[in-house]
Amino acid sequence: MNRPTSPEDVQKVFDCYCKKILKNEAINIQKHYQHLNDVQVSFSELTPEQLAELATYDDYSTDYDLYKVMGYDVKIKNELLSEALQELSEEERFILLLYGLGFN
Repeated sequence: MNRPTSPEDVQKVFDCYCKKILKNEAINIQKHYQHLNDVQVSFSELTPEQLAELATYDDYSTDYDLYKVMGYDVKIKNELLSEALQELSEEERFILLLYGLGFN
């Protein structure tokens, strides 16, 4: 390859080099954006089931009443049910909570 001799020739070679680099980088960016479009999914395109898998729910101790039965923690979130359980005797509450845990 011939070496450019004049400053204009050097400038032309450098100009050509820069244009080639910018063109190839633009192609790489377009490929990257296409890859992102192929891989990423918009939230609006997700089904309710898929959204539920991504969701997290806060669980505060003030949102439920906690009962301990045979080493198990039973959380009752329904206020009406919790009030009804409080009305029962300790033995009746124990039996109902065991039944709720699947001990028939």
